[in-house]
Amino acid sequence: DLKFTPKSSITLGSELVYNVYVPVAEYLKSFTVDGNSYTDLETVTLDGKEYYLVKIALPAAEAARDIVLKATVTADGKDYTGTWTMSIPKYAQKIIATGSEVEKTLVKDVLAYIKAAYVYFGKEDSEAIAKIDAVLGDYNSTFAKVAGNTNTAEGLKSVIIVLEESPAIRFVLPEGVSAEGYTFTAGGKKLDYTTGTYTEGEKTYTYAEVKLFAYQLIDEIEYTDGTYSGSYHINSYYDFITTDEEYKSNANLITLVEKLYTYARSAESYRASVAD
Repeated sequence: DLKFTPKSSITLGSELVYNVYVPVAEYLKSFTVDGNSYTDLETVTLDGKEYYLVKIALPAAEAARDIVLKATVTADGKDYTGTWTMSIPKYAQKIIATGSEVEKTLVKDVLAYIKAAYVYFGKEDSEAIAKIDAVLGDYNSTFAKVAGNTNTAEGLKSVIIVLEESPAIRFVLPEGVSAEGYTFTAGGKKLDYTTGTYTEGEKTYTYAEVKLFAYQLIDEIEYTDGTYSGSYHINSYYDFITTDEEYKSNANLITLVEKLYTYARSAESYRASVAD
């Protein structure tokens, strides 16, 4: 009686991550996830059992695709191979059937955001969008801005919202200024950031890029270098793209930002519902 039961979950950050849990067992001979073999993996304990953990990062514009686990196990001197197909739409369907109202709303808003990303980034994948529509039915998320400061005054050149891959906020620093000495916080908590360079015309600037948990995407991000202080909020970006002559006619971009914003708001509501 050979039992092999993988588990899965989704990490809902600004970057979506599908987590696959493969049982650690003597009978497990080999396995692949997304066609890749893994060794020296992190192990976690769930319900008293040990599992290998494989994390699959999914850009939003690819996040409805199937993830395939193929495992070979040995029993009675014979090898047996099984295949399991997983996806965020399938996971969402399970939550919608069994979860709380706040969980149901969260996964629906995640799917609505993924669909908007497929459309905005031009992914011609009618099959993926059909999977999402089959789960969402007639659900239509409601967009509503939250209160937030839109100040981006001193100590910065500009702020850029990065929507590709994992959404992030880039704080572009004045010419000749390095990121050393800058701190960024959200909700009073210090944020990690990476640095890079941004070219505009013939000038190159340093930027600090902050990646956030989903619920932090609608937080006011505060920054300081010890001399200058300020803050930034996604409302600033939304106000810009809906009023600027170059962007205000880009309905797909506006929809994408609205769906990302709504997903973030639902993530915040979910976090509040499970907080101690």
